[in-house]
Amino acid sequence: MPVIAMQGIRGGVGTTSLTAGLAWALEQLGEPVLAIDFSPDNLLRFHFNMPASSTRGWARAELDGDAWHRGAM
Repeated sequence: MPVIAMQGIRGGVGTTSLTAGLAWALEQLGEPVLAIDFSPDNLLRFHFNMPASSTRGWARAELDGDAWHRGAM
């Protein structure tokens, strides 16, 4: 399985937006996609119509001492 990892050099450079767009485009082509945001803020969720009140995410679960699978969406 190919892996594409993206990392911005600082906040606000568009890495999350590019990740969301790339994930969407690959899914439209019929490719299986797993997009993971390792930031505790999980801003990637906004690109996939998740509610602003939701703070779930893998990194947030890890920091809160919760099971990682409870942060998956």
